[in-house]
Amino acid sequence: MGYRRFAAARGKQDANAPAIIAALKRCGATMIDMHALGGGVPDIAVGYQGRTVLMEIKARPKATNAGVRDRQETFARDWRGDPVVTVRSELEALAVLGIRIDT
Repeated sequence: MGYRRFAAARGKQDANAPAIIAALKRCGATMIDMHALGGGVPDIAVGYQGRTVLMEIKARPKATNAGVRDRQETFARDWRGDPVVTVRSELEALAVLGIRIDT
């Protein structure tokens, strides 16, 4: 199986992910894109000012937990590091890192 087919089989990126990733990079964060790993692993690992934050990116939900799959909940529950954070917008992702942007 080729890489593209493997990645597609593991999971697709939410439509808002590129904008969130771009906003984080503009503010000086570094990241590893992990969305294709599967197994409930969060979408990105973000490094900022000596911290590492695992972020699960979701499209705007109709309900609080909309879009979170069982394996993602299991990963977050079993993870022994800092909590996995779910973000739905650039402002939410930046706020997790303590970055405020006046709109």
